Amino acid sequence: MEHRNPPREDRGAQGGRSVVIAYDEILDGRRTTVVVNERGDELDRYAGVPLSIPVVTPFIEPGVYVSTHAALGRVPLATAANRRPVRQPTAGRIGSGTVIGDFAVLYAGTFIGRDCQIGDHAVIREDVRLGNRVVVGTMVDLQYNVLVGDDVKLLNQTQITGNSTIGRGSFFGPGVQSMNDRELFKHEPEDYQDRGQVGITVGEYVRIGGGAILLPGITIGARAVVGAGAVVTRDVAAGETVMGFPARPRG
Repeated sequence: MEHRNPPREDRGAQGGRSVVIAYDEILDGRRTTVVVNERGDELDRYAGVPLSIPVVTPFIEPGVYVSTHAALGRVPLATAANRRPVRQPTAGRIGSGTVIGDFAVLYAGTFIGRDCQIGDHAVIREDVRLGNRVVVGTMVDLQYNVLVGDDVKLLNQTQITGNSTIGRGSFFGPGVQSMNDRELFKHEPEDYQDRGQVGITVGEYVRIGGGAILLPGITIGARAVVGAGAVVTRDVAAGETVMGFPARPRG
């Protein structure tokens, strides 16, 4: 039996004109989101997910392509294993011209700019905001509360930890890893998630080579360069080039 939820309208800023309507079709225990324009013409739809997985459908602007088995608007679920508070989920937004790859997972409250590319198996957690023309490669992991500026490129298997900021035009090579727990091993494993966690701050037009490791709380200034495989344990000044383990200024 098929059931349709009431349509949810996304009204544009220009004169309040409706630009897209999204509604859910429920058929055989699976939820499929259908996107139509103001005339009722179907623009897009993406594969259904089991109703046992709660979702908050994002507002999807015209011209978005969502590949098979991508999951949009997944609601984070708290368990006893993770005591980080989970806020009431909100509907995110996906900007026009964006392409979302196979098996990508976008959590509720994710805001994606225009003309972005989200790779296969990428995971973007709640409260992440991407600017325009951002590339998120295959199997990239963006944790909660990450802000990414325009024209950023995050290549395959890069992991950006929670509470981080990345300035516009920056480039991360494949496999860059970042950390946000300054107190690892200083307290009992069962309560470490209750402590404050500080992500990384990366300025504009920074270049970070593949496999680099960025420790908690560091700041990398605008137009700095981090060599491939470097382990960055301290702040990097604007325009500085660092390499090695631990990373030191070149020359």
